[in-house]
Amino acid sequence: MYSKPIDSLIKLVDKSEIPSNEKFTFLESDFVTDVLEEELTRYFKVSSVEIERIRVMRYGQMYVDYKYYNTDIQNYTFGTLMLE
Repeated sequence: MYSKPIDSLIKLVDKSEIPSNEKFTFLESDFVTDVLEEELTRYFKVSSVEIERIRVMRYGQMYVDYKYYNTDIQNYTFGTLMLE
């Protein structure tokens, strides 16, 4: 089975870029959350990433709200990304 590196799937987005009129469901899967947290921890090069929620849109795009502790500024960094 071929898989792409997560770097090629991630697009950092602003919350305003998420279509507000499109239907979505929340993905509640411990397995998917755990795998994404591991991959995003490596991607951001931090000690850990916490997934807050995953929205799956009607046409398959996934928007992930995350946070991680930024040791440089001694504060949490929050963001949203889209998995293509």
